[in-house]
Amino acid sequence: MSAQGAAGGGAAGGTAAGGLEGVVVARTALSDVDGQRGHLTVRGYSIEELAGRATFEEVTYLLWHGALPNGDEPRRFGERIAGCRELPEEARVAVAAAARRMGPMDALRYATAALTADDPAAGDGSREADLERACRLVARVPVLLAAYQRLRRGQEAVEPRRDWASRPTSSTSCRGGSRTRRRCGGSTPTSSPWPTTG
Repeated sequence: MSAQGAAGGGAAGGTAAGGLEGVVVARTALSDVDGQRGHLTVRGYSIEELAGRATFEEVTYLLWHGALPNGDEPRRFGERIAGCRELPEEARVAVAAAARRMGPMDALRYATAALTADDPAAGDGSREADLERACRLVARVPVLLAAYQRLRRGQEAVEPRRDWASRPTSSTSCRGGSRTRRRCGGSTPTSSPWPTTG
């Protein structure tokens, strides 16, 4: 059924008969959803194959590059993600303000916009530049969430560890365990809720 037919052939009460059934809204090589059989594939792999077997970084690599990493690629890719975790000052200011005034969803929407404030290639639309932005977003969103959760509780935000894989980052940063409490250097103002060297 076409979108026009769905919109024009409404049933009683103004509900479109059939909705958007059969309407193609986009084409993608990333995934395929077979609702009739209950199958979901990601880059040719069934979701059952990936769940519980592939790490977060491996699935991210699969989505970005079209194949699962092998050899030394998982370690190098994990290190690349870990190296992108540090939040820019604009995101630190935004999440601190959000923790004081906003609920979780509003805070996430507001502060996420600042995660690429330090983009060194803001006008570059190449695939390489887009992958660098994606790396920063994937690495920083868990840090942002953990910081928000701690700050809204009146606790000090903690710095992420570059030598850890991505999966523990959000939960351990939320707990603020001693293994994650590395002090933050740089020019962070002393009035900031973020830790400073001392």
